[in-house]
Amino acid sequence: MYPDRLLDSTDLYKSRMAWKWFIVLGELALLMELMIVPYFWTSLWPIIQEFDDSIKNNEIKRLGMILDHSVPLTLIAIDFLFFNANPIVLRHNWIIVSVSIVYLLMNMTVTLLYKPVYPTMTWHGTAIILPFILLLLG
Repeated sequence: MYPDRLLDSTDLYKSRMAWKWFIVLGELALLMELMIVPYFWTSLWPIIQEFDDSIKNNEIKRLGMILDHSVPLTLIAIDFLFFNANPIVLRHNWIIVSVSIVYLLMNMTVTLLYKPVYPTMTWHGTAIILPFILLLLG
């Protein structure tokens, strides 16, 4: 409501402080990218290249897909390693886990009601355990 209060240093322990949200969102972005990028390159990219004609025949779409799944992690890692000394705080895990669970539930709902969001993640068989293992390791 009051933008000047967001950066007020006399009120350091209020949850509305902008710098606290920067840390939490930075943690969330880093950890999500650390899960998404390996999954994309190991499981999805080979299938997309083989079966998706819109990617196979369109160099711009292919370049966009490659950049979407490599540039964000690279920039976040550079920022995390060299520019910001933001800590990864264990008490923020509940926020990251909550966002991850909501995402997985939305993914499962869309997949089971319509079609798989990702071709390798159908929510049938033992493969459904993998996202939850990644979530717990993240």
